[in-house]
Amino acid sequence: MSLDRGMRAHAAVWIVAFVFSAFHMQFYGFFPRLLLGAWLGYLLLWSRSLWLPVIAHTINNAVVVVVTYLANVHRVPAGSLDTLGVPAPGQFPWLAAASAVATAAVIVAALRSKALQSR
Repeated sequence: MSLDRGMRAHAAVWIVAFVFSAFHMQFYGFFPRLLLGAWLGYLLLWSRSLWLPVIAHTINNAVVVVVTYLANVHRVPAGSLDTLGVPAPGQFPWLAAASAVATAAVIVAALRSKALQSR
């Protein structure tokens, strides 16, 4: 990939992420949604398949729907979605650590797979 083409790909990801976030029309969620849109865009670039970002977006939305439903039927405390994965003071952030390890494992597996394909 040439430098110019690579820069255009990055610009496209961030422009579409901006539009993705703006389309939701929620000011306070703009920057987290901008990062989510960029992540989904880079998933598309990396995988060269629309299915991976579609599945990731579906999982993201499903978590919100399930937690909102559970809060509405009083199975979990209201506001659980706002504190999901946030440890209490003095507790170790297990969910963040597990997420970081899983992300690192996926990246290593992808790089190894790409290295094997290029041989």
